[in-house]
Amino acid sequence: MTSPASPAPSSYGADFWDARYGTADFVFGTEPNDFLRHIAGQIPPGPVLCLAEGEGRNAVVLAGRGHAVTAVDLSAAGLAKAQALAAARGVTLTTAVADLSTYAIAPGA
Repeated sequence: MTSPASPAPSSYGADFWDARYGTADFVFGTEPNDFLRHIAGQIPPGPVLCLAEGEGRNAVVLAGRGHAVTAVDLSAAGLAKAQALAAARGVTLTTAVADLSTYAIAPGA
């Protein structure tokens, strides 16, 4: 018996991510990933752009370190959870629901 094929990465659109993030639980948790945990102190002061941010765990940590953070993701459900996590931790985020294949990143962002 064969298992069902996983969707191809190109089919992971907004509907897929909204369904995945549309639960009460945080899919990847609320703590930053290991990479960010190790390098956060090396990020110079100033604004930070977090791409494919999902539920906001990395963006919230950076906002807590004093950065003005813009979190961008394809999923409105994920970014809603990011805003809720930020509020619970007493920080603010700017969020943008956007497809990264067409999102215009300003020079120096």
